[in-house]
Amino acid sequence: MRITHKPELDTAHPGKWVADITITYDDGTSESVFVDSPRGTAENPISQPDLDAKFRDLTATSMGSERSEELLRAITDGDLTMTASELVDLLVI
Repeated sequence: MRITHKPELDTAHPGKWVADITITYDDGTSESVFVDSPRGTAENPISQPDLDAKFRDLTATSMGSERSEELLRAITDGDLTMTASELVDLLVI
């Protein structure tokens, strides 16, 4: 895999996360796609269930499933009585 930064894409699409992707297979054939609104942007939002699943994927291995779920609940339920130090305690691995 090779990733090449193309400054002209930044110039043509300021403030956006765009990609011009080409995959070349071992047999020499290739496929290309231009992505101008990747998933998770304002133009192409991610659903809450998918966002929660992504959160779990990124945190469960390092924190454990139980702590990951506890942190997710703290974030999504918005417990206004939780202090900043209590929230930070959930982050400490």
